[in-house]
Amino acid sequence: MNSLFRNIFSKKREVSADAETLSRLKDEIEQLLVKEVDAWYPASIDTSYGGFYTDLDYKFEPDGDQKKTIIHQARHLWAISRACSRYPSNNSYREYADHGFSFISQKFWNNKSGGFYTESDRNGVLVRTDIPMSAFGQSFAIYGIVAYHRVSQKPEALKLAIDTFHWLENYMYDKEFKGYFSYIDQNRKIIERPGVGSVLDGNCLKGVNSILHLVEAYTELYKIWPDPLLRVRISELLDLIQSKMIQPKGYLHNYFDKDWTPVRIKKRTKSHVRNFLYLEHVSFGHDAEAAFLMSETAKLLKNRNSNKTLVKAKLLTDHSVTYGLDRRKGGLFKNGYYFDRRRKPTPMDRSKIWWIQAEALYTFLLFSSLFPKDEQNYFEIFHQQLLYIKKYFIDYKYGGWFEQELDKSQKQKRTPKSHEWKATYHTYRALENCVELLDEML
Repeated sequence: MNSLFRNIFSKKREVSADAETLSRLKDEIEQLLVKEVDAWYPASIDTSYGGFYTDLDYKFEPDGDQKKTIIHQARHLWAISRACSRYPSNNSYREYADHGFSFISQKFWNNKSGGFYTESDRNGVLVRTDIPMSAFGQSFAIYGIVAYHRVSQKPEALKLAIDTFHWLENYMYDKEFKGYFSYIDQNRKIIERPGVGSVLDGNCLKGVNSILHLVEAYTELYKIWPDPLLRVRISELLDLIQSKMIQPKGYLHNYFDKDWTPVRIKKRTKSHVRNFLYLEHVSFGHDAEAAFLMSETAKLLKNRNSNKTLVKAKLLTDHSVTYGLDRRKGGLFKNGYYFDRRRKPTPMDRSKIWWIQAEALYTFLLFSSLFPKDEQNYFEIFHQQLLYIKKYFIDYKYGGWFEQELDKSQKQKRTPKSHEWKATYHTYRALENCVELLDEML
């Protein structure tokens, strides 16, 4: 394995994790974090209709119909609330956080039966009644509201986060097989993933995205509300990820039936798999993200299975490094697929997406601190990942990150900086986590 990575980085000088290097990297990433916040705020604040803009062009100017979703709005609430804590001298950040919480709590919460709606128009009006409510959406609502409560200390914020937890318990928790269903209609009936039809070989009722981000949200909620039932659920979800969702080869499966049987694409030819790849694939970014989320949750719980969790998290990280890392240019590929009887995943999409690079950056640094003498040399991989991001993802003219790698297409310079699935959540979190971890390592 050592020889493999010597080949990957043979033309690059390896760096050591000495105090001088750690200090330099910490200052460097802190500067990137400041620029990231400056680019997004106040550019994202919708002063006319409330909440945050969804659609911003490459110059961070509003451009689009501004349909709003709970996931996008909550991600902004989380990021600006974190910025409040990190940069308390900037009073504007608190105003933006108040602005975001007001919109989410007043426009997205279902006052009749609870839970957060999935989407609205720009004004926060529910236009469609046929769009399911998702556990994924509820998780980000909790995550953003908890971060807001930390800076505001408003009891109504904590109450809303707790109410969301209880709503999930009442309507989306599976008492028989544990975990949470992914989707529920607005009549509170559990449904499978919309639009999959007969493509899959089972009912698509539970998914990796929902479970991962519920772990993330519940972990943060537990820090300010150490409820016994909440702790049980966190422990259950962590165990489900390890025992049911991580496959023997070291990656996360996407979707599952009620009893946690993996749901797969029925017709596994290359062309058919490519058409429905979003339903079943190896997501190198999700694997890297899960690795550090699992590690942080196990650290919070401090239970006897922490070492087992770390082994599983390292398995995910090593799989992503081995099969997802671009050994020639740097960066992490989007996804691959295990065809029948193949020893390793076939690369299916070699594009490099901004959020994947961000998640990988922190994961590589985290594992360099946990396993400083490991043959993978995680610190060198982290350093090369940072260099790649700085060269091909940071927009030094208008701010923010490009959606895909600049070395593949210069057209990325004019692609939107914000849309329904792109905000500053992944990038802010990765940069802040790196700064804080580098400080600990020092």
